[in-house]
Amino acid sequence: MKNVLILFVFAFTGAVNVYSQNISNDDVKYVIFTSDKKAEETGEGIYIYSDGNIYGTSKEPPISFHFVSKGKGIIGSAYYFNLDLDELAKIRKIKEKDKLVIKEEPSEFLNSVNLVDMDILFPKMSKEEFIKVWNSLWDKTVYFIDRSEIINRKIKLYPVKVVGINLY
Repeated sequence: MKNVLILFVFAFTGAVNVYSQNISNDDVKYVIFTSDKKAEETGEGIYIYSDGNIYGTSKEPPISFHFVSKGKGIIGSAYYFNLDLDELAKIRKIKEKDKLVIKEEPSEFLNSVNLVDMDILFPKMSKEEFIKVWNSLWDKTVYFIDRSEIINRKIKLYPVKVVGINLY
């Protein structure tokens, strides 16, 4: 029994260390997950949505990413916008964060960066932990990587703007 307890303590400490490293204060965050179209219906999981409409100064329809858990009472949202910088410049000065471009990298890129793996973290997080992690992303450069879009060993990096959290 004592050996089992010691093993549990080491395993728990390792999990906490991984969790802490992934939400460190790096200026660039890489969040990886597997989207599930059923999550919108079931209210549990991560889904991607685009209504196909172009808004305001967008060049193409925006893409929204939703991390939803009805059981925990949360929805975290982030958006990718491909802005028409010429049109936006007529309204206001262009900021560096306005220049969002989807990048494509070889899958080996994942070995060179710290990843926040939401497939592992999101189901285990409490509402309070999720809010803390989500809020830590607001002022960072954040790239989302959807495992379901890894094709021919290529990944897409979606630069996103992390926005609000809706609470049920």
